[in-house]
Amino acid sequence: MDGDECWKPTVIPNALPPPVVEAWRAELADSARAQEWKIYKWLRHREQDPQVDLVSQTIEAACRALSHSSAAFASTWAESAGVEVWAQCRAAGNGMHFHWDVDEALGRMKGETRCPWLSVVCYLSSAGGPTLCIDQRPQDAFGRIVRHALAWPVAGSLFAMPGNRLHGVLAEIGAPTAGDAVRFTLILNFWHAQPLGAKTPRAGLAPAAALVIADDASAGSCAAAGGEGARRRGVVVTLLDS
Repeated sequence: MDGDECWKPTVIPNALPPPVVEAWRAELADSARAQEWKIYKWLRHREQDPQVDLVSQTIEAACRALSHSSAAFASTWAESAGVEVWAQCRAAGNGMHFHWDVDEALGRMKGETRCPWLSVVCYLSSAGGPTLCIDQRPQDAFGRIVRHALAWPVAGSLFAMPGNRLHGVLAEIGAPTAGDAVRFTLILNFWHAQPLGAKTPRAGLAPAAALVIADDASAGSCAAAGGEGARRRGVVVTLLDS
């Protein structure tokens, strides 16, 4: 089953526990660590240890939220090879060009285009412009009337979309384009087959965050991790027809 069959762009609020969000913010506040996390890292399925490292803990939380959102996720994830992970840190006024996530090494070596079956943006802050997903696959002709999904960053939320859709980041109008990064995201790409050249990190993963088991009433505290920005944004996904 691929992303076309089981996924439409979906926002899942409060998917990441606040301690996990805060641990990532601390990790990415170090410029050297933030630079290191720009490099793709590969974690094989069933080799994550959420009791030990932060990225495995994040994948587990994301998978739990995705399973609740789609009954098809669990069976598709069970057949997956693993997850490709990296982070993005940018000023609120900086966007990102539109692109497809692909197996870059496969494209260079064989000229083939292969995409993940699911792409998940984990928002670690509530700053910056939205992610825009366009219903355009690499093989589709341009010039069609297509649907768009627009998701604003809210700390702790996820934006899941089929892995073969065109997407990018819109700049926040009027926000600074220089200075300290304030828009922090972690990208999880779920693959049926390990991308060529994908490397499993041998060391250097941040330790898992300490979690406190709480009931559902505390879930809203994720929004508090984003501060006023989370409350200001309100609706985090909008579907548009063009």
